[in-house]
Amino acid sequence: MAKFLKAKDFLKKIQGLPKGKRKIILWSVVIALGLVFIVFWFLSIKKAVNSFNKEGFFEKMKLPDVGQEMDNAPSYKLFEDDLKKLENEQQ
Repeated sequence: MAKFLKAKDFLKKIQGLPKGKRKIILWSVVIALGLVFIVFWFLSIKKAVNSFNKEGFFEKMKLPDVGQEMDNAPSYKLFEDDLKKLENEQQ
């Protein structure tokens, strides 16, 4: 209960300060919290990168074979007749 009263007194003291000083305190707290969050974010990224399994990555992705996909892709020759019709219509 004593800590609550101290915090309440501290807030009253801050409320009594001029508006400019209160803004400085507010932005200082915001920047400090932001820096703490950035540090934790970088640490979590570092942990994720270190635990990344490079060997099994491509096997888990199950990427299709590019050569096989290109064989199934539509050929430009299928559209040659349509292109010739368009060219004749424009003339």
